[in-house]
Amino acid sequence: MTLGDWRSAITALVDAGDRPVVGASIRAGALFDTGAAVACRWQLAPQSGSRLVRELERVAQAAGGIDRGAPVVDIAGNRIAASMLADLAGATPCTDHPCRIVRLGTDPDHADLRIDAAPVWRRAEPGDDPVLAALLADDLAAWSRACVGW
Repeated sequence: MTLGDWRSAITALVDAGDRPVVGASIRAGALFDTGAAVACRWQLAPQSGSRLVRELERVAQAAGGIDRGAPVVDIAGNRIAASMLADLAGATPCTDHPCRIVRLGTDPDHADLRIDAAPVWRRAEPGDDPVLAALLADDLAAWSRACVGW
């Protein structure tokens, strides 16, 4: 699977519909809808591909490193094509307007909305945050209505 495959699949899904689509993504998910003709985008803590790859390399390093010559690498039990990692390294989120960027806590990057909450993806153990989920759902719903009039 390549980054281009993912992007093509998302574009095809958006193109197959007969209604406006709001693209909603979390973190590196913002790297995958860049070619899709969505009505607008809502992104929670979007990150660049280079940042994602650095994080994946840190995880792999803790488990013994990455075999740079292998066509497929194993990172925390996930098999990822080396070509996918290479594609991700240069990928950036789409910021075509209208695009709403939501960030948590002290994240210093640009944000249209900042919510004082800890990033759930940094927890040592899985869990949920119903208050945060409700805030994000309400903001996404309001943004969708503003973009496409739902």
